[in-house]
Amino acid sequence: MNTNQRRSSSRHDRSRSSSDKNKRKSDSNRVDIDQELLKDNLSNTIPTILDMAWAINYVDISNTLYEACGKLFYDADVSSWEERLRRAEAVHILGSQFYSVGLEISGGNKTVMTMDVDDIKAQANAAFMESLKKKSSSNNDEM
Repeated sequence: MNTNQRRSSSRHDRSRSSSDKNKRKSDSNRVDIDQELLKDNLSNTIPTILDMAWAINYVDISNTLYEACGKLFYDADVSSWEERLRRAEAVHILGSQFYSVGLEISGGNKTVMTMDVDDIKAQANAAFMESLKKKSSSNNDEM
């Protein structure tokens, strides 16, 4: 290889190296942008996910209560209306207490408590870490 060819090859290698660095920098910028978009999308999606979870829990609890009360109030083994009335009063007391505790926890706010998305993320992360600790300690106990 003559001197001119070496110079040309050297320039070509430098430009390729520079091009590779620019490409890596561009890829890194894309990753940063993608991560930011993902965080924004997650922040925008969390309220929808929580609404869906709330709706599922609401339906599940409602159905469970409906079935339990149906069994309690329409028990074929109970024939007297006094016993059915006593059961209804007990369910009313239980429901009132449940409602009172809910109001106490929410500070008297009858609407659904609202949380900041960052608070939700922090609580979810803390719950995840706690579950990992429990799993780790149960694995250590088995050994």
